[in-house]
Amino acid sequence: MIAARGVAHRMALDHPAAVQRLAVLDVAPTATMYARTDKVFATRYFWWFFLIQPAPLPEKMIGADPEFFLRHHINGQLKTPDATEPAAFAEYLRCYRDPATIAAICEDYRAAATIDLDQRRRRCRPARDCAAACLVGREGHGWRAL
Repeated sequence: MIAARGVAHRMALDHPAAVQRLAVLDVAPTATMYARTDKVFATRYFWWFFLIQPAPLPEKMIGADPEFFLRHHINGQLKTPDATEPAAFAEYLRCYRDPATIAAICEDYRAAATIDLDQRRRRCRPARDCAAACLVGREGHGWRAL
């Protein structure tokens, strides 16, 4: 989902004729979030910093006990332990048991913290006219950065 929001944002900027309206949910603007990181954010969003560590550190640690990592990660995101439907959690876990999935997740976060940030800085330009909605949860950190 993180990548999808970025793709939608990039498409709206790079191909304005193709995007008339855009809605994104619970966005955490990556560059702003990294720039404003404090202890509270780093603790709450630990995976932003853990998953970007050089391979194979997070891959090996997650792979050693994928269920533990996944449950801790999801419960941390939702702030409501065990709120994920059992069938949905089982499907996530099935995927997390595949080392290729773990590697892809880590690479996505590594890209967000490196090349994606660099590209955004280089290609940053003024906002354009486009009907846009950005809905963020009041209890999350994303809204504080907007």
